[in-house]
Amino acid sequence: MGKTEELAEARRIAFANRVREVRTRAGLTQKAAAQAAGLDRSFYAEVESGKHTIAVDRLYRVADALGTSIHDLIPADGEVEASR
Repeated sequence: MGKTEELAEARRIAFANRVREVRTRAGLTQKAAAQAAGLDRSFYAEVESGKHTIAVDRLYRVADALGTSIHDLIPADGEVEASR
């Protein structure tokens, strides 16, 4: 795996971890968060596990469902580097 692919994977995992943390703090299950965002639960679970990326329109729906902004869901590059 090249450096570009490694960075992309690290960013995807950092994002997935952040979404899971925010959902947990909001006291929601994956099913409840997915329903509130209008997404299939299995798709939502795969986003949270880092297996899938998510389109911007769906990212806004997830943020709204979790009661936060998209900025709170996207980790800073420093956080991504620290998690590698």
